[in-house]
Amino acid sequence: MVEVSITHHSQLAVATAHLEMPEAGSLLPAPEAVLLPARPPDAHKGTFGTAVVLAGSLGLTGAAYLCSTSAARTGAGLVRLLVADAIYPILAAKCTEVMATPVPEVAPGAVGHAAYDSILRQMEGAEVGIVGPG
Repeated sequence: MVEVSITHHSQLAVATAHLEMPEAGSLLPAPEAVLLPARPPDAHKGTFGTAVVLAGSLGLTGAAYLCSTSAARTGAGLVRLLVADAIYPILAAKCTEVMATPVPEVAPGAVGHAAYDSILRQMEGAEVGIVGPG
């Protein structure tokens, strides 16, 4: 909760604020609410769906990495990260949980119309498509 007070004296106004932090437990869901269900012992990554992430650009590879890794860690079975040719080496070295895949670029680090067919092929069979981080 934030309490704000403004006091006026002559031509001077003084504002003060008091911030009262709630207990951490009231901000977060109960631990049992965020647990993923148990997976069958015979399951594989194809059992839990495919997510395709089209992301990243020069200087913004972290967004692509974080987005695709988050998809994998929150339950997507197979995650394919589509990136421009110029940044593929960076993300291929960084990503161990997801499959980084280069697509044609229209300028260094920029995916455009040249990648259209490649992106459509990679999207076939995917349950989720994520476009734009980075």
